[in-house]
Amino acid sequence: MSMPPDAVGPRAARPDDITLRAARRDDAPHLARLGNMAGDGLPAYLWARMAEPGEDAWALGERRAARDEGAFSWRNAVIAEVGGTVAGVLISYPVGDAPQPLDDLPPMFRPLQQLENLALGTHYINVLATDP
Repeated sequence: MSMPPDAVGPRAARPDDITLRAARRDDAPHLARLGNMAGDGLPAYLWARMAEPGEDAWALGERRAARDEGAFSWRNAVIAEVGGTVAGVLISYPVGDAPQPLDDLPPMFRPLQQLENLALGTHYINVLATDP
């Protein structure tokens, strides 16, 4: 016996309710929030470590998402909207053809970069998250 679509939450979104669109620079707050959700808090932790004294970690995350360059950028993102409200994000980008050096990375990221270096010429999904 299957459960009705409304059984999960107030009303589950149906495919016809979902709109996908390219992200815009002004989506940066959503990219930071959903990116942090996908990373289980690791992005906010890193932003706090990268922030200058007195700088807000969330503001740094939003600024990074608003950049034109870099992997974590609005230019690499697709937004999912339900009823005109941002409900999810996908951030992805092509992996280059040459391995990236590991020496300049914090030790916690070296294993991830090593794996990415094994997948040269592919496409990397950096963030995939939706609101409940």
